[in-house]
Amino acid sequence: MPRDKVKSVTRQVSVVDFKMRKELEESGAIIPRTLVTQNYCISCAIHRHVLSSRPKDERKDKTP
Repeated sequence: MPRDKVKSVTRQVSVVDFKMRKELEESGAIIPRTLVTQNYCISCAIHRHVLSSRPKDERKDKTP
């Protein structure tokens, strides 16, 4: 798939479970996070609510 047609989403993910992370943070531990990048095609990004479709008046005009 061409790069200009891909929507990339980067988010931080903790390697520790949420409940355990909360306990470790209370005790003063530093918990590392990793960056996860996912690539979606336009239709998949709209389906997963990463993108929203534009209103009809903002879409590309296809009249000749």
